[in-house]
Amino acid sequence: MAKAVLVMDMSETCKDCSCKYPSYKDDALYDCAITGKTIPIDGGHYGEKPDWCPLRELPEKMKVCGRYPQPDGITPSYKIGWNACLDEILK
Repeated sequence: MAKAVLVMDMSETCKDCSCKYPSYKDDALYDCAITGKTIPIDGGHYGEKPDWCPLRELPEKMKVCGRYPQPDGITPSYKIGWNACLDEILK
């Protein structure tokens, strides 16, 4: 099966997450739209990001020093490719 990436602003806590919605079970609960897990408003993970949260922050771009191509023809292709990949994801 093909994989997909959803680019969105990532919140620090369940409280501010756009993937939560009010639970039909109880007014004091929220459900996670990604995992289906229930999050209590008082206590639990509502005020933090739980370990089971599947959202991951994108890695930083790698620093590329100097001008390219260099006279010796060697370029840091891994770093340039890494940064180009991040640019494509963030388009």
